[in-house]
Amino acid sequence: MIRLLARILLFTTLLTIQISNTVWAENSESAAKEVQFDSEKLEQYRNDIDFDYYSKNQESFQFRNKIMEYLVRFLRAVFSDKGAAPIVRYILLFAFVIFVVLKLSGGQFQWFLGSGARIQKGKVLIPEQDIHELNLLQLATDSRQNGNLRMSVRYYYLHLLKLMDASGIIQWHKDKTNRDYIREIKSDELKSQFKLQTQIFDYVWYGQFNLNEEQYLRVQSEFIKLFENIAKPRKQ
Repeated sequence: MIRLLARILLFTTLLTIQISNTVWAENSESAAKEVQFDSEKLEQYRNDIDFDYYSKNQESFQFRNKIMEYLVRFLRAVFSDKGAAPIVRYILLFAFVIFVVLKLSGGQFQWFLGSGARIQKGKVLIPEQDIHELNLLQLATDSRQNGNLRMSVRYYYLHLLKLMDASGIIQWHKDKTNRDYIREIKSDELKSQFKLQTQIFDYVWYGQFNLNEEQYLRVQSEFIKLFENIAKPRKQ
């Protein structure tokens, strides 16, 4: 919606500039004096391909003019008081307000879709058992041995949540999203590291990116570093 408003503003500005240039050109032509040109020189310029600017750009110029014409018609229709135009304006305004409110609230669109249609991206898919009852590192190892590297990354991410919950950094709940956990982290360093691992997890799991062994080892190494950082004693 914001991009749309910005584009409308840009096109309106360009239209105003174009109209101003047209008026200026008309005034300039009316005030110009008659000038004599060498007909032979003009003919040479016409036959010179380097000066064939008009024929090269006429088609694109006409295309731009058509776009501007359609835009003007659209703006007149939207901002008119006739027909359904006022209703369209109210709908666009309402949609813009909803977008701003949801953006400021952290992008939590779940309530808008209803309890039975929670957004899957950003919500970690949790096994049936509580993560505290699972040996997630062993599950990650087993998944790797079975060739399922994406599942192994998922278990590493769940183990990360488990560690942060045990350390009091977050309060884990199966219905929370990654964004919820980011807001709970007070340490800027940990928050930055967790954001990075969350992006990697989202890319691998939700993006269905198939890792090769080298890529998997790099991801695993970053998880282990974060595990060790969380285990360090912290000042109260």
